[in-house]
Amino acid sequence: MRTDALWIGVFYTPAWAGVWIFFLLGGYLAGRSFIYGRYKLTIPGIKRYYLRRIMRLAPPYYLFCLLCIIFFSPTFPFSSWFACLRIITFTYNGIPGATGLGATWYISTTMQLYILAPLVTIIIFKLKKYANIIFMLLLILGFSIRIISYLFNINPYITYTSFYGNIDIFFCGICINFMQIKINMKNTYLYIYLFILIAINMILYFKETVLSMFIYQYILPSIYIVIVGMIIYNISKNIHQNINKKFIYIFMSKYINKISCISLGIYLWHSNIFSSISIAMPMSLSFSHTLIWYILSIGIAIFVGYLYEKSISLFYIIK
Repeated sequence: MRTDALWIGVFYTPAWAGVWIFFLLGGYLAGRSFIYGRYKLTIPGIKRYYLRRIMRLAPPYYLFCLLCIIFFSPTFPFSSWFACLRIITFTYNGIPGATGLGATWYISTTMQLYILAPLVTIIIFKLKKYANIIFMLLLILGFSIRIISYLFNINPYITYTSFYGNIDIFFCGICINFMQIKINMKNTYLYIYLFILIAINMILYFKETVLSMFIYQYILPSIYIVIVGMIIYNISKNIHQNINKKFIYIFMSKYINKISCISLGIYLWHSNIFSSISIAMPMSLSFSHTLIWYILSIGIAIFVGYLYEKSISLFYIIK
C-alpha cells in the first residue's frame, strides 16, 4: 500500500498518532462532562456516568465483535475462548488476533480509563490550583513508563495498547479543563506546530529505521500531548469566554454524543471496509477506491449510530 499509494499519504497518517489524539480528547470531554454539570461528582452522579459510558460503548462494540466473529473468524470462540471472555470484560488488547477485531483494543482501554476518570477528576478538582504542575507530572510519568518499557524490551504494541501506556494522555486531557496558562498562545502558531509534528510523524514512520521508530513510538506521544493539548486549551478558553455555560451543557448533551457515536462507528468499521474493498478490487489504490472507502465508512457509521440512538430512545435507557 505504501509504494502503490504514496499520493494519499495525508490520508494514511500513521494510526497511532490519531489514537493518541482520541485518548486526549476523550479525557478532556470526560472531565468537562463533570465540570459543566452533566454529571455530578457524587455517588449517584458517578453511577449515572458509568451507566451512560457502558450504554454508549458496549452495544455497538459487542455487535461489531459478533459480526466479525461470524463472518471473518467463526472458529475464534473455540480456539481462543479466553480472548472472547476478555472481549466481553473490556480487557482484550488484540492478542491473540482475529480478522477484523484488531481495532477493538481501543474500546477496552478506553473503558478502563473511563473507570478511573471520576476519581482523577475529583483529585484534580481538589488540587486545581496545581493543575499545571499535575499536567507536567503526568507528562513525566507517561514518558518514563514508555522509556522503561523500552528498556525492558516490552513489545511496543503492548505499550501502545495498554492502560498504563495511555494514562498520561487520557488524564492530561482531564487536566486541561483545570489549567490556567498566562502565556498568550495564538492558535495559528499551534496549528503550524501540529502540521509540522504530523509531517515529522509521517517521515519517521515511513523511514522505518530503528531510531526513527523509537522516536515515533516512545517520544512523540508526549509531544502530541503538549501541542494538541494546548490547541484544545485555547479553543476551550475562547468558547468559555464567548458562550455561556448553559449553551455548552446543551451542546455537549445533544451534539457531542451524536458525533462520538458516529466517530466510534467509523473507527470500528473503516479497517474492515477497506480490506473488503481491497479484496473486491485487487489493484493499486486509486482515488475512486479511497473515496468509496471513506463514503462507506461514514455511511455505515451514521446508519449504525442512527439505529442505536433510536433503540436507546425507544426504551428510554438514556434520557
